[in-house]
Amino acid sequence: MDVYGLIGNPVEHSLSPSLHEAGYGALGLDARYVTFEPDADAAAAAITGAADLGVAGLNVTVPFKRDALDAVDAAPLAARIGAVNTVDYGPVRAGEADRPRGHNTDAAGVTRALAHHDVPVDGRDALVVGAGGAGRAAAFALADAGATVHVANRTAERAVELAEDVTVGDPLSEATFMGPLADADQVAKFRRYNELARAHDDTTVLVDRAELAVPAGHEAAGTTDGAPSDTKGFWVGPFVYAVDADTDLDPFREEVFGPHVALVEYEGGVERAVGIANDTAYGLAGAIISEDYRQLHYYRDHAEVGLAYANLPCIGAEVQLPFGGVKKSGSGPPHAREVIDAVTERTAWTLNNGTEIRMAQGLSAEIDRERM
Repeated sequence: MDVYGLIGNPVEHSLSPSLHEAGYGALGLDARYVTFEPDADAAAAAITGAADLGVAGLNVTVPFKRDALDAVDAAPLAARIGAVNTVDYGPVRAGEADRPRGHNTDAAGVTRALAHHDVPVDGRDALVVGAGGAGRAAAFALADAGATVHVANRTAERAVELAEDVTVGDPLSEATFMGPLADADQVAKFRRYNELARAHDDTTVLVDRAELAVPAGHEAAGTTDGAPSDTKGFWVGPFVYAVDADTDLDPFREEVFGPHVALVEYEGGVERAVGIANDTAYGLAGAIISEDYRQLHYYRDHAEVGLAYANLPCIGAEVQLPFGGVKKSGSGPPHAREVIDAVTERTAWTLNNGTEIRMAQGLSAEIDRERM
């Protein structure tokens, strides 16, 4: 008899045993399906030890999809996603490997479900809500299918995880999330503001990958003016910190132009959030994520930015718009919203498609078509 199972915590509520054993019975298979609920710090050991119990395969559910990576030889897609939801002990039982094989079927589940319902993906925007194991799989699957993927998440912890996993490398590669900075001066500014944040009493540093290892293929020396002598390009990683909304920290209100991110927890509504965002001398781009249209419209009307986005990241890459910001972000020629007033003349234009002239004062006149 083969034994399969589900590992997670909690799993006592799961219907998987009933569903799978009903399927085994219908197919005439001699198999059982059981659940495993280890403590969080024992998940990897439990997955490894299941082979000694004669388990043929496991499904992995929350919160162990990432922990499973430490106990398996992950298939390429599962390794890219950073999450495993299926463990195959076949190679171990056959004596062909010391570790089970780990797969991720969440990604295929997303794309197959969309294809089944004839939902096109290539070239479209996709919003993934959540950055856990399933959310990560959905994001990778949609990106591989040609979608532009946006991820929204409600907890700082997941944002930190994503920052720790951000891929920095060749900006022309589809697998790259972030390329190099523009020049040596930008790197110096980025590092200076990072140091100010590290030293300030109001901050808690959450991710510090500023001194990033040079990506493979970019180690060549002397190819970019101002770059370190052993690199090709200006490579830094994300720097993320938590800070109070009322802080006097300078970088919190500056334009850093690098992966320098402040996470701010505050009390109040959208008015308070927009007030915090506007409390700076700069206003290039900003975004709001919300399902409340009142909040979206309030941000649209009151945010002091040149490029505003709703339920999208503020990438500032729309070539059809006059690029630029307001306040100190709008130096030189007029940018963004100011350009409308600078280059246009506003005239009220009324077009009458009828044959009779009617005026607001109640006057009227017939149109003489012979003189037209």
